Amino acid sequence: VATNLTYGLDEEGFSWDVRLRTVHTLGRLSEEVLLPHINAIAERLKDENPWVRQGTAEMLVCFRPEILTPMAGKLLEGLADESQEVVNALSEALLKVSFETEESINLLFKATKHENKSVRKNALTLLQRLGTKVLKPEHGELLAPLVGAAEPSPDVRRLAMYVLEACGREVMERSAAEIMCNLEHEDTGLRATAVGCLARMDPEAIKLLLPPYLSSEKSPETRAAATQLFGCIGDAAPEVIETIATFLAEKDKDLVAQSIRTLGSLGV
Repeated sequence: VATNLTYGLDEEGFSWDVRLRTVHTLGRLSEEVLLPHINAIAERLKDENPWVRQGTAEMLVCFRPEILTPMAGKLLEGLADESQEVVNALSEALLKVSFETEESINLLFKATKHENKSVRKNALTLLQRLGTKVLKPEHGELLAPLVGAAEPSPDVRRLAMYVLEACGREVMERSAAEIMCNLEHEDTGLRATAVGCLARMDPEAIKLLLPPYLSSEKSPETRAAATQLFGCIGDAAPEVIETIATFLAEKDKDLVAQSIRTLGSLGV
């Protein structure tokens, strides 16, 4: 029965609604019956019709981890899909994948470097959800390029910071310079995420890296972020306090307001 039904998956021979009905019908069969046809079914993740792709992804979620694990590569490629419903279903399927072998983990990290921003973003979201189940300190070097200027997408950088933090504080601190460059980014949310991450690091190390970001050559937004970080740390050298005090004469209201808050946190 399953063999005959798989003929209905042919993209050239049948319309999308026939292919979708075929997917739904196959989904009602047992896993044991479908197993010999799993690759043919997975090919529908590349179907031209989003409903067929979604139906296929939702069917695959029902398979056992040991069946989905060898398919990790195909599932990860599907994270580039323009349909959020397809991505959501594939993400659920990937959560069942056993990322315990070096090969499967390498596939996941390879996806974080995919040319498609959606794949990078969705792979990082998956890593964040998997957390310490798969993340180890040695993965910090693989994630570091994604938190800095080498990564064009603010969304990807922000997610990479969260994932990097899950690798451990010591690992995150090794990427402090890359994270700090986000204080210069125009994206408000990204600057805030960077401040939050840096505030949880060794304060003495961060205080050494921060002063250049208070320079008058930097934008008001960057100086405000650096000023906020000094407030989070709660300590600053006298010359730093003097620099922050000069910001009170600036025209940028947000910079002035942040400077007042930080000087208060520093006990000035």
